[in-house]
Amino acid sequence: MASICGPHGLQVSRPERLRFHQSGTVLRSMATTLGFVEYGTDVTVAVRENSPLNCYSVSLPMVGQQELAAHGKTWLSDQDCGLIVSPQESQDLAITGNCRKLHVAIPRAALQQVLQTMLQRPLDAPLVFHPTWTRRPASRARGGAWSSFSPARWNARGRSGSSICRANSN
Repeated sequence: MASICGPHGLQVSRPERLRFHQSGTVLRSMATTLGFVEYGTDVTVAVRENSPLNCYSVSLPMVGQQELAAHGKTWLSDQDCGLIVSPQESQDLAITGNCRKLHVAIPRAALQQVLQTMLQRPLDAPLVFHPTWTRRPASRARGGAWSSFSPARWNARGRSGSSICRANSN
């Protein structure tokens, strides 16, 4: 995963059970990677400010759960609630051993370039997404099951307007 997302730490609860598997494809125009990831055992992915990721990591478990800890809060992610990991922040992502997740890795430079083009000006701060987004049932959502995953959830400075999944203060 380091070749896709950049530098990060990996803590494995039971190394003998580690069965990492990543399958996917690279969308060439912006070098975005789309695929599935699973570890086979409980792991924690650690990202630190002094060694940031190369990409924004968007994930939605198909089975299992993951929990992001950052800024003194935790966010639980499951089949109905995805996560967006912003690359430049310190955070720990605990992933259950049975978690198989859809994963999209969007290079930081590509996303910033697209946003600057849309805004027709340079960004004055790094883009930071709110960590969570919800998936609504297709029968209730206009525009499909993931219609709540929208750029309208963040402003030009990169801060989200509201919490949309379960967040707990530590």
